[in-house]
Amino acid sequence: MSAKIIQYRTRREAAAENRRLVEAVLREAAQVADIQYAAFQQDDGVTFVHIVSQGSAQLTGLASFAEFQRDFDSRVEPGSRTTTTVDVLGLAVAPTPAAAPGA
Repeated sequence: MSAKIIQYRTRREAAAENRRLVEAVLREAAQVADIQYAAFQQDDGVTFVHIVSQGSAQLTGLASFAEFQRDFDSRVEPGSRTTTTVDVLGLAVAPTPAAAPGA
């Protein structure tokens, strides 16, 4: 199984909205058994990292993901997005409540 790691920087004024949209995707993806999805906001407040592994279900099929993608380019610093594909050796992640910024 493989996964993608996507990293990018938002414009400072767009970080809170981006986080809100990511949290909505996390909530919806948690309801789909064939999607493993984690997202992180680094302590600089503007760098986001997403890790996703998908089977037959795809993030692109989620309404919340369509909303996240809608204005993505306007929230993100040009040229900051990178995507890496990795082999998944295993996943041992328990769901946790969303942490407050800076926690």
